[in-house]
This record gives sequence, structure tokens and C-alpha cells, in this order.
Amino acid sequence: MASTDPHSFANPAAAVMTHLQLDLTVDFEKHILQGTALIRYQAADTAKELILDTRGLSINRITSSVDTSRNLSFQLDVPVPFLGQALHIPLESPKGEFIIEYT
Repeated sequence: MASTDPHSFANPAAAVMTHLQLDLTVDFEKHILQGTALIRYQAADTAKELILDTRGLSINRITSSVDTSRNLSFQLDVPVPFLGQALHIPLESPKGEFIIEYT
């Protein structure tokens, strides 16, 4: 896995995103992106969470990609100037995928 980046909340030594599939709707007048992000990840066996960097996102929910009716827990930290917000997603296994719905 990769080394630590001082400009990121992520912990790539523990878990990394390996694939991203975006499905977005753009409202140019309001400057809004709305949609979903399917994220595939790979983690160390001991990793408990995947941490992603975000800025200005409103997370509606995170679901299992296998069962989209099953909401997964997550935590969005308080914003930090110049860095944004850390999004913490608990992991159920060292490899998998989930869907983030956001605006």
C-alpha cells in the first residue's frame, strides 16, 4: 500500500480505493453535482475503516453494492481548513465495494 500524504486524511497503509464509478447529474445553474459513487476497496486484514477525503459533500447514505436496501454506517468529520472533511466508512471485510449517494 502507499505511504502517508500530509494533505490527506486517508490512511493508504490500511485501506485504499481501487475503483471508482461515478453516476452524476449536473445542475450548472446551481453549481450542484448529485449522484452516486460506486467504490471498490482493498484493505489490510487488520483495517477497520476506509477513510476518504471530501469537501462540501452532503452524504445522503452509503449502501452495500450487493443489497442497496442495506444502509452502512459512516462518519463525516468536522471540516478542516484547506483539507476538507474525512469520511470514515467501517469495513466488513478486507475487500469489497459500496455505493455513496450524495449531493
